[in-house]
Amino acid sequence: MRRSIVAVVLNCVIPGAGLWYLGKPAWGLVNLLVVVLLALGGVLLLPQEISHNSIHYFVLGSVAACGGLAHHVALRTLRPDGVSEQSR
Repeated sequence: MRRSIVAVVLNCVIPGAGLWYLGKPAWGLVNLLVVVLLALGGVLLLPQEISHNSIHYFVLGSVAACGGLAHHVALRTLRPDGVSEQSR
């Protein structure tokens, strides 16, 4: 359970960092790229008044999604008996 909490906190601070911590660097890089590309797309494609007034919603949604993804991956790396597959 502690690994999932650390992964969630890391992924909320820097998208992809929690997944990298869990030993999934490719997933972490994809997570980071998706968040950055969505942010750039929103800033460049949306009218300025909409993008500047709504950026906090994007940040909140990104943090929640990244944290949820890290938590899910962390729980999937644990076997039913609670032993991490990486520790075998």
